[in-house]
Amino acid sequence: MVKDLPWGSQEVYLKINRRQFKCQKCKKPKSENLSFIKTRRGYTKRLALKIVEQVLKSNIRTVALQNNLTEDVVARMLKDVAEKKLEEKPKELKKLGLDEIALVKGHGNYCAVLVDE
Repeated sequence: MVKDLPWGSQEVYLKINRRQFKCQKCKKPKSENLSFIKTRRGYTKRLALKIVEQVLKSNIRTVALQNNLTEDVVARMLKDVAEKKLEEKPKELKKLGLDEIALVKGHGNYCAVLVDE
């Protein structure tokens, strides 16, 4: 079962039967890769993108509650989308501002902030 974008106010779950294959060399079972679901995730890539858009306008806790998800799942979605974005090259970048902020003051946890004009 994989969570997908809601249909109106109804949650949507896709029941997907992935084909199983056995490796000829090692005899280990392998599952079919699906382009719209990242490996070992219980949600679609398009749901993850939608959730990230919501987090950018709000915060993780609120978005998790609104979408019946845990904060850990929302954080994992953010990480997945960030990894994908890191693979892309910036288009038409002329200037880049760089700064750091403390996530929690005095605890040594810092985050880099990149700003494009």
